[in-house]
Amino acid sequence: MLVGAVLYFRDGLHCVFTNESATNLHYPIPASQPQNLQEASQPVMADLKSPENVRTLIEYDVESGDYVMSTYVGETRISTPLSISQKEYADYWLQQSNAQFFKKKNQIDYSKKKDEFSLTDMQFDL
Repeated sequence: MLVGAVLYFRDGLHCVFTNESATNLHYPIPASQPQNLQEASQPVMADLKSPENVRTLIEYDVESGDYVMSTYVGETRISTPLSISQKEYADYWLQQSNAQFFKKKNQIDYSKKKDEFSLTDMQFDL
């Protein structure tokens, strides 16, 4: 991969190019179109969220018995379909559901105090 930088000096504009690999970045930029399941399931830490109209769908292919993962913008497919096995899909689904569960748990506000016990105000359901 060719990486470049543009430097501005008083005497003019200078361009510097190097053949360093982009994989050596301290904070790597994730692929917008995953090439394998590992890329698709990596969490995006410091990158921006995907726009609302970009979504990844997983559909079951009856003929092959595998699942097909595709990224869409609106109704237009923008990625090459990625075929994954049933075991890979189950692992992916488990990872996503665990992430969603713990995200909900982290959003709970535990700083609120519970109501004090009061003999005059018994709170129970019948």
